[in-house]
Amino acid sequence: MTTFLVSAQATETIVKLKVEGQTIVATMVTPGDVAKPPVVLMLHGFTGSRNE
Repeated sequence: MTTFLVSAQATETIVKLKVEGQTIVATMVTPGDVAKPPVVLMLHGFTGSRNE
């Protein structure tokens, strides 16, 4: 995982998951001032690739 400070209130983390020989790359944004924030999972029909 790679973590970036997005603002004083949020942190952006690049998450990579291996699934059946392929890598799924995601961006996780978490608030900096909440210990256990609620989770929102967004899945969309993006058919391109994300090479990171």
